[in-house]
Amino acid sequence: MEPNKKETKRFLIIYCIAIFVFAVTLILIASFSQLRITREADEIKERLTSAEILAADKQTRLDAVMTENSRLNQQIKLLESTKQSLTTENEELKSKQTTDAKRIAAYQKLAEMINYKRLNKKSALRNAITAFEEGGYPDCLNVADLQIYNSIK
Repeated sequence: MEPNKKETKRFLIIYCIAIFVFAVTLILIASFSQLRITREADEIKERLTSAEILAADKQTRLDAVMTENSRLNQQIKLLESTKQSLTTENEELKSKQTTDAKRIAAYQKLAEMINYKRLNKKSALRNAITAFEEGGYPDCLNVADLQIYNSIK
């Protein structure tokens, strides 16, 4: 072989080795890039799975809170109706208490007038009858006691 052919052959061998090294380098770079992309894709998948789990958990919590809210609203309505009925009952009892207090006072005054009549204290009896009628106590008496009052008058 000639020196020129030897150099050409040598040049071709070096050129082939350089191309081979370049190709191997490109393959290594591509494989490392692919590993990095795969690793990032796995991380993104894990984040997505974690986000889906969190979203499902949030939805479950939201459903539980909505159910609890609905239950509490029903309980509020029930308590409000109970409060209303108790308020009405309380007002009725207060009214009855006032009526009963006036009725008790009427019977006490009637007993007082009976004592004045029995003791024959005419001026005190007249004053008691006037106060009794001004106080509206005759309306508080039952029929039998009203007859007693009328007989004293």
